[in-house]
Amino acid sequence: MNRAVAEFPRVDAVELVPAALPYTRPGDHFADHLTVLRHWLRAAAATRSHVRSRAWLVDEPSAWTALSAADALLSARCAASPPNLVPLRTLQERFRLTPTEVRTLVLLVGMEPQRSRELTRGCS
Repeated sequence: MNRAVAEFPRVDAVELVPAALPYTRPGDHFADHLTVLRHWLRAAAATRSHVRSRAWLVDEPSAWTALSAADALLSARCAASPPNLVPLRTLQERFRLTPTEVRTLVLLVGMEPQRSRELTRGCS
């Protein structure tokens, strides 16, 4: 296993958000997934940059800490919310999707509005 990935700090959801607010709209659940995905991409870029410079994230663990915090917040809010307000978790459970598959769906759905705008501009 990559040493940089194995050593990223974990944040306990209970420690981070002792009284997480439940979701009030399914769209908020999706927005939190997008936030976690953005942190994943930043952490992956930081890892790649640090591996190239052989720093192994010793100097810059903030990307992984931010990812862990965002993921913990998402988990805590999901646990505090009724199933009808966490559609991605329901989808994951029903189709037995892995976390990576859920992140891929979030990425594709998140990119769709941008791609639609690009295609619309090309048609005019």
